[in-house]
Amino acid sequence: MSNLLSLCMLVIFSITWLNAKDFPIEIILCRHCGFELTNSSAVINVATDKADRTINHTKLGNTSINVQKFLNPNGQPFNVFTVKDANVKQVTEPIDQFSWFPGYSWTVVSCPKCGIHLGWLFKNISPKLRQNTITQFVGLIYDQVVSENFHVSSHVWVSITAKSLNSILIINLLSTVEIIEIAV
Repeated sequence: MSNLLSLCMLVIFSITWLNAKDFPIEIILCRHCGFELTNSSAVINVATDKADRTINHTKLGNTSINVQKFLNPNGQPFNVFTVKDANVKQVTEPIDQFSWFPGYSWTVVSCPKCGIHLGWLFKNISPKLRQNTITQFVGLIYDQVVSENFHVSSHVWVSITAKSLNSILIINLLSTVEIIEIAV
């Protein structure tokens, strides 16, 4: 079992080093057509108490992303992360009601190339928030975008056989490791 642990540590170190060295800034693309929208250096974590939940992700190499789950007025869930700016097309006029970010209006945005709904542009409309705050940002739907280094599977599957134990080591490309024990 100690050989398995040693191998795990080596793989974790190798993947962490690979991510930090080779993917310092990731390009964020439309999942549907590959259009370049923005990059990981534009990620900003704009928090709000309107989110049903917030989870921390590292979808873009070593960039930490707060993904917030929201429900629209019709009850449809959206997992959203925020960026300073993105190359998106505004589809609707700004709307002040039902904003997930109080003090900001929202506008539906889509991909300029394929037209798929990508998220919302949020603009500051509150005089109280205008000083020392972000004037506008884009909330991108997490499942509508991919990074330029996206792979069909976000996991590398490695089978390791130890004497009487067959383990599957699942290595997330973002350095998360999970070992599943399978009895033989």
